[in-house]
Amino acid sequence: MDNMEEEAQVMLTWGYDLNVYQSRNSAWTIYSRWSYSLTVVDVVVHNRTLYAITQDAKIGKLMLNSPEVKVLELNNTPFFLSDNLNLVSSDRQLLVVHFRASMYLEVYKIDLSAMEWTGIHMIGDCALLFISGTKCTSLSNLGIWGFNSNCVYSIDCISPGCRVSALNNKLITTIPLLENRLPFKARLCNFDWCFLHQRDEIDYTCHE
Repeated sequence: MDNMEEEAQVMLTWGYDLNVYQSRNSAWTIYSRWSYSLTVVDVVVHNRTLYAITQDAKIGKLMLNSPEVKVLELNNTPFFLSDNLNLVSSDRQLLVVHFRASMYLEVYKIDLSAMEWTGIHMIGDCALLFISGTKCTSLSNLGIWGFNSNCVYSIDCISPGCRVSALNNKLITTIPLLENRLPFKARLCNFDWCFLHQRDEIDYTCHE
């Protein structure tokens, strides 16, 4: 992530603490448990700002010059206590995706103007791309590659295909993954979604 004069690389791990490394000062910053013993479960860059979410759905902005998190006061926050909360930056919208069980999901929009959560069932010309047990991301304009928008693409290490589901959790189709067929030794172990045309940048003035 860079700005006009300097480049910074931010590496994040989360457990009970969130650890951020910045190359501009070659140092780690440790963000503690936000003053209570709940875990940061996901982070995302949205509009050049780095946000985090905890198990109980507290969303905050990271301050990079000090080990602090500016927690946002949001209305209509649902009750959660879950490790399966994902922050997603999708076509200029900040979303929270909650995977309750397997492929059953709930999608919320975080309106940063009204400062509130809103449940949604449509994401327009975008799709959610999910890696089982890890991360959810978003991609727009999938039609140029012949794929559907307003749905969820999910991959994992044991399924023989990529599951494509509607946001109402109804299975649409399965796209075969030739690399994930039997025998087991031929299956994928390390995998991810990769978008070579995308990158994230942070505006440091938003974090001071």
